[in-house]
Amino acid sequence: MGESQKLIDQLNQLIAEGQPRLRAPDLKFNRSIGDQVGKTYSVNGELLSAQAYQQHLLEALPTPQDEMVLAEIIKGKDWVSQMQMN
Repeated sequence: MGESQKLIDQLNQLIAEGQPRLRAPDLKFNRSIGDQVGKTYSVNGELLSAQAYQQHLLEALPTPQDEMVLAEIIKGKDWVSQMQMN
């Protein structure tokens, strides 16, 4: 098991029962290097049409609003402990 997966598993222990779990995307998703560059794979590793891929990106990647919310959260020096309390 890779280090990233171990970290994801640890974070998932902090998520309340019945809530969606974190997971890493398939290695083929949104690649800028390697054999999958420019190919339209989903986060699950499914090959999509170009149109379906564009829609998938809108659903899978953070929006500018998501990025703003995250920036506000991590401004505080104790944001990790605050997230554990929620």
